[in-house]
Amino acid sequence: MVAGSESTRDPTEFRLRDAAFSVQARLRAPLWNLVQDMPAICSCVLERLAPFGVGLNDLRIDNRDGNLGEANLGFWALNLRARCNIRLADVEVHCQELSQVEIQQIGQLTQAVLGSVLDGQPNAAFADYQATFRMHGVPGTSIPATFLQQFTTSEPNGLGPIKGSGATFHFGPSGPRTSCAISADMSSSFTDSIYLATRVVFDADQLQMEDLMAEAGRYLKASLGALGLTLPATGESK
Repeated sequence: MVAGSESTRDPTEFRLRDAAFSVQARLRAPLWNLVQDMPAICSCVLERLAPFGVGLNDLRIDNRDGNLGEANLGFWALNLRARCNIRLADVEVHCQELSQVEIQQIGQLTQAVLGSVLDGQPNAAFADYQATFRMHGVPGTSIPATFLQQFTTSEPNGLGPIKGSGATFHFGPSGPRTSCAISADMSSSFTDSIYLATRVVFDADQLQMEDLMAEAGRYLKASLGALGLTLPATGESK
């Protein structure tokens, strides 16, 4: 669990209105083959990502203003609504519409992208993995502002009537986790909804790459549980 003790509240169903997910894998050393042997990286990407519909014409090379640190090999896995970026310092997979795809598919995509990097530069290694879930939704039948009040003890005075509150909680190391945070706030994208974000960083020496998505999913469930929430069964979030 991410909190010091388990919640005694009966969990409230958090009905999703929108959700996004991203993984950022930080490399221990620069991925020099991205500039020294681009064909090797691209070949491995195409081999690993072919099952996701990624082809040669989907690969985009971008170094923005010429800054070496911004060198980027990017591509979309359109069927999964996911953007992937391979950079000198890190690798990122971002799904903006998680509510429209299966999380297992995003997990498979993530494994393929990370694996292609290790194939393209065999001496490459990851230092840590950061997994982030961002969600907008409705906490059961509760009024969002009322639900969030339980996490704050006071509000600033003299600024007019308050419409809602929010809070962010930070936690330290535990097992393979080096840090994590949970944010709960009023949604700025949907009316009568709240915004939740969970971020967790795992030490790559303590967590196998193949176990990343399962561990991220367990952390998400524990985080929501610590807030007194639970996700509905698949297909019931709309």
